[in-house]
Amino acid sequence: MRKLLKMALALGLIAVLSGCHQYRIMKFADHDNAETKLNQLEVMKVSNFFVYAMAEHQFWLCTDKGDELECTRTCGGDRDVQCPMATGGGSVLSTNTR
Repeated sequence: MRKLLKMALALGLIAVLSGCHQYRIMKFADHDNAETKLNQLEVMKVSNFFVYAMAEHQFWLCTDKGDELECTRTCGGDRDVQCPMATGGGSVLSTNTR
């Protein structure tokens, strides 16, 4: 019985900690020049967990390679500059970025 209870608690903890991630493109801007074609991409990453949700406003710089885009993150991850976290209520998210 104790083993079953421990297993149920472990599965419950895994269910609470596992989440669903959703990416929404907020802005995609072309910046063409003679040397390279750059694109700025702003993405809102929303992570929904059983108890709470987190949102991160991510910024990317992409180089147009013809048939594909090669993108690098400009904030967050292992970089010194952190991406702004979003606040929200209901289905509306907002950050302090302009």
